[in-house]
Amino acid sequence: MFDIGSEIETLERYASECALISNLATDRRARHENGELASEYRQRAENLKYYAQLVASEQSPVPVLIRGRRTTGLGS
Repeated sequence: MFDIGSEIETLERYASECALISNLATDRRARHENGELASEYRQRAENLKYYAQLVASEQSPVPVLIRGRRTTGLGS
């Protein structure tokens, strides 16, 4: 089972950590790469939030956990 809420929290934490590293880095390459990673993690979290909304509105047949509640997206 895939817990979307937990995955979103993890991705947001990774994004915050990468952004912090990027802000504190003195090396231009490290600053750039960690900034890019932070952006990518944020985008993935946003995509999962969107997907969670689709599942919650029962438009997806994929079984997932949203905040501990199992759903198939088909009237569960």
